[in-house]
Amino acid sequence: MSVQRWVVAVLVMGSVLTLEVSAQDKAVGFAIRGGVFNGVTDLDEAGTANFQKTGYNAGVGIGVDLTKYFAIRADANLARNELKVNDIETGQDMSRLFYDAALQFQYPIGNSFKPYLFVGAGAVRLHAVGQDLDDRTEFAGTAGLGVTYTVPGTNLALGIEGKSWLYDLPEDEDNDEFTKTQFEASWNAVIAYRIPLGGARATRASR
Repeated sequence: MSVQRWVVAVLVMGSVLTLEVSAQDKAVGFAIRGGVFNGVTDLDEAGTANFQKTGYNAGVGIGVDLTKYFAIRADANLARNELKVNDIETGQDMSRLFYDAALQFQYPIGNSFKPYLFVGAGAVRLHAVGQDLDDRTEFAGTAGLGVTYTVPGTNLALGIEGKSWLYDLPEDEDNDEFTKTQFEASWNAVIAYRIPLGGARATRASR
């Protein structure tokens, strides 16, 4: 799959860029997030069905600052919203469990602000709420951006983050109509805590 090859290429390139690690910039960080979630694309070619109704998203993550400008992160996110057909709400919800890892590019501004963007890959487990359908797991690419603000004198940071996922719907006899690649996104408030490693002097929060 072209999406898979593209994500792997980006991760390999980022790994090469982080070979020279400054101990002063190394840290581990933990984050929790929550906010709104919705699909962007339609489910079928006719454009009659979609998951574009706004739902909710919540997640947790862990990250490691490899250098001042590069980090790796692993996240788990639970999202849920409702299916719409011909712009009519159906009452049928879909839950998704995303779990992924990503390379993060960040640019600290002083000791307070840290804008960043990231790209990575993982999987999504799809669960049709209240329906007699088997759960399915599919490969998913992920990308996003955000910014955090570190509370002065602490390792605590507050921020906002946009995160998206790209994945193909399962292909089998039970799903011969909804076939379009899905692009879904969330906007979240973030609370993060950073623990410096290796004698780091600054108290900067991760993500």
